[in-house]
Amino acid sequence: MGVAVEEAISNETRDLFTSPNNKICKLTGIQVANTDAATRIEIQDTFTTTTSNGASATSVTEVRKVIMLEAGKTYSWNDDEGNIKIFGTCKVEVPNVTAIDVTVMWE
Repeated sequence: MGVAVEEAISNETRDLFTSPNNKICKLTGIQVANTDAATRIEIQDTFTTTTSNGASATSVTEVRKVIMLEAGKTYSWNDDEGNIKIFGTCKVEVPNVTAIDVTVMWE
């Protein structure tokens, strides 16, 4: 099990963790604290497809979860079944100027 913590994210995309040794990781929980303005938060998965059937490898970014959070609020999500899978690098994107803290747990 792993835990990634990023603090004071503002108008940017940050890497949280990368799946080790081509393993598929499953998110088990997310916690967000928003100390600033209302915002939209995306949990993303960026990975490279394999070469197959003559198609070349391609970099792909998939949005795995979207969280809308009001100013001064917190968000907590637990998933014991691991429904959200990360194939490559798990990222968090906060597209507007705000200050949030994000914790992501995975296995």
